[in-house]
Amino acid sequence: MKLYGLLLASLVLAVGGVSLAVLDGDLSRGEAFSAIGLNLVASVIFALFYTTISGNIQERMLMEQIEGTIGSVSQELLGKLAGYEAHYMPAATYDAGTQFSEEYNDAVSQSLATTTSYMFRGTSAKYVPPRLHLAPRGRLRRVSILMLDPRAKAAIEARAAIKRDQTNSTKTVTELAREVTDEILMSVVALFDCRHFCESEIAFTRDVAATRIELFDDAVYISWYQGPDSAKKPIPESLKFARGTFPYEVHAQEAHLRFRQTDDPPLKISSHTSEADLLQHLTKLAGRTVTRDDVTNWRQEHARLVHEFTNFLANRSNR
Repeated sequence: MKLYGLLLASLVLAVGGVSLAVLDGDLSRGEAFSAIGLNLVASVIFALFYTTISGNIQERMLMEQIEGTIGSVSQELLGKLAGYEAHYMPAATYDAGTQFSEEYNDAVSQSLATTTSYMFRGTSAKYVPPRLHLAPRGRLRRVSILMLDPRAKAAIEARAAIKRDQTNSTKTVTELAREVTDEILMSVVALFDCRHFCESEIAFTRDVAATRIELFDDAVYISWYQGPDSAKKPIPESLKFARGTFPYEVHAQEAHLRFRQTDDPPLKISSHTSEADLLQHLTKLAGRTVTRDDVTNWRQEHARLVHEFTNFLANRSNR
C-alpha cells in the first residue's frame, strides 16, 4: 500500500512537472526536454545520495538498538546466573585423596569453632569425637549424630560390600560387616567419653546413604562416598554449601526429618549419663550382653583407629 502511494505520487509529480514545462511559451520543446533530463539526472543523483546516507543512518540506528537490547538481556542473564550461582553452587570443593585433606578439615574445624549446633549423618561417627575434643568450649550447645543402625543386618552388609569394592579388600563381606558394626559401637563409646564437655543425642537409621553430611550453622559439608573421583580412595570428594543455599536448606531439613523418624528415640548422652546407662544401650544395640571389658576394648580400639586423624587435627589446630 505504501509502495503504491509512493508510485502514484511520483507519477503525478512527474506529469505535472512535464506539463508545466511544456506550457512555458518561452521554452522550446528541446530546451524543455533538456531541463527535464537534467532534473532527472539530478534527481537520480540525489536519490542515490539520500538512499546511501539514510541507509547508513538506519543501519547504525538498528545496530544501536540491537546492541542495547543485547546489553540489557546480557545484564539480566548475568544477574540471574549470579543469583543461581549463589543459590546452587558450592562455596568450595575438596578432591578425593589418600591423605586427610588440610583444606577440608581446616574449613570444618572453623565451622565447628563458631557453630552452636552440629549435626552429623554417616555410617559411623568415629571421626566426630576427635573434632569435639579440639573444638572451643562453651559455644557448641547441641550435637546430633545419625549413624547406621548396627541391628540392621542388610544395611550393614550393603555398606560392607561398598567398602569392599572401594578398598579392594580381600576380606569377606561378613568380616567387613563386623568391622562396620564395631566402628558404630565404638563411636557410641567415644561420644559417651565427651559427655562432660559436650552433650549429644544419637539416632540410628536403617538407610544406607551415599553421602556423609556434616551440618553447621554456617555451612553443610557433603562427602560423596561413591562419587566418580572417590572410587578406590579412602578420603571421598566433598563439597561445601553456605547457609541459605538450596543444598544447605534441603539437607538440613532432610537430616532433621531422618533424625526424628527412626525406630527408637534418640539416645541422649550428658554428664548425667552413667556407664551403667551406656552398657544398657550398647547391649540393646549389639543384640548381646555388653560388659565393661567390651567397652574398654572398644575405647582402646577407637583410640587406635583415629590416632592418625587425632594427631593430624592437633597439628592443624596448632598452626
